[in-house]
Amino acid sequence: MKADRLLNFLESSKKYLETYSKHLVRISNRIHFIRKTFEIEPELKEYELLIKLLSQLEFNGFITISYLDLIILSRGIMVSKHDWETKFYAKQIYLLIYESQNSYNHHRSEIHSLVARISCESLTNEFLTINKKIKTFKKEANFETDINKIRNKVAGHIDPEFEVYYEALMLLDIERIKKELLEYLLILNSLLVFSKNLLGEYGNIVSIKKTGEKSEMDLQFEKIIERINNNNR
Repeated sequence: MKADRLLNFLESSKKYLETYSKHLVRISNRIHFIRKTFEIEPELKEYELLIKLLSQLEFNGFITISYLDLIILSRGIMVSKHDWETKFYAKQIYLLIYESQNSYNHHRSEIHSLVARISCESLTNEFLTINKKIKTFKKEANFETDINKIRNKVAGHIDPEFEVYYEALMLLDIERIKKELLEYLLILNSLLVFSKNLLGEYGNIVSIKKTGEKSEMDLQFEKIIERINNNNR
């Protein structure tokens, strides 16, 4: 049943591969633009709103990459024919889950403060719900023991003791991993929606404050664009 749900999810996600790939290009361009502004206007590195915007764009990029990579690995494990091929995809799935959680943890406290600053009830509830899902997932998947072990002994590193490496690899429960894979894909999907909503709400507090009135960030960007244009002439 879980395998059927995973297949259905992967089938529905095909259309998003191209969409999210193009989205990454846009995110990369925006990040590059902000970093370019730091080269032209070094004092902007002290501008809190711009720094936070850069951080949230990077967070969105990391989550998007994790989502795309996990979809590709998911397809691999569902069509693999040989046991060794299946275990290869399984260990890489655990590695990606582990590393994407590390990326999320790196941004989580800043996201928490930003959500509090924006003070949007729906965004706050969305953030709390996702964190509850992650906590439940990590507990049920034995994140700190099983997934961490595969990351340290098999996927992210190769244990120098052959028996340790081989035994850990052979004990991988493929059906269990498929179940956890689907659950984590759904979490990443929720994180992508949340990140988009967060960037949207954050844009509201750094753009137009009143009708017809430009914010400090709008004025800064206008000056930066003017300088870039002048430098390119």
